[in-house]
Amino acid sequence: MNTGLYGFPPGASDKYTTAEKLIVTRQTVAGSATFDLLADFDPSTFEGYRLELTNILPNTDGVLAVRVANAGVADSSSSYFSGAIAAAISASATSASTGLNIYNLGKGGSVTILIHNAEEVSQLKTIQMNGIVQINNTPAYIGNVQLASYTGGAITGLQLLFTAGQTFRAGGVARLYGSSKA
Repeated sequence: MNTGLYGFPPGASDKYTTAEKLIVTRQTVAGSATFDLLADFDPSTFEGYRLELTNILPNTDGVLAVRVANAGVADSSSSYFSGAIAAAISASATSASTGLNIYNLGKGGSVTILIHNAEEVSQLKTIQMNGIVQINNTPAYIGNVQLASYTGGAITGLQLLFTAGQTFRAGGVARLYGSSKA
């Protein structure tokens, strides 16, 4: 089957079948509690975003989570609802979990995060997260898909963090792409 951007059939959604542009590439900094892309969204040019993460590693095993930013400030209020596919979506107090517990001595996490309706002020914004990580020294791997919604204002960026306060190790790479307005 021929698919457009983000797996939608061509023409199914003009919003998500337009060309993508690389906005920014950044590397993780060792010892940092967050990985910030807080003001990298441009609602005048883009309406959908894709963040590709490779080699993401915590200093100790940890679950990767996402916070969105409003006006360049990470929102840690209770505006997130998330859960695995085919599971009940539940409230999350401060972030949307990827559901991926990343083993700190492994090959790292490879995660894709899609943001839909980022520029909308009063409508529902959706966050789709999928990835695969090494979960132990055997090695064993696990993949996961999580869906989340954000009920706050327009999204201007993202913040990545580990839910139990772990810090990032150096060497991770993030590439943020924007989907141009039709």
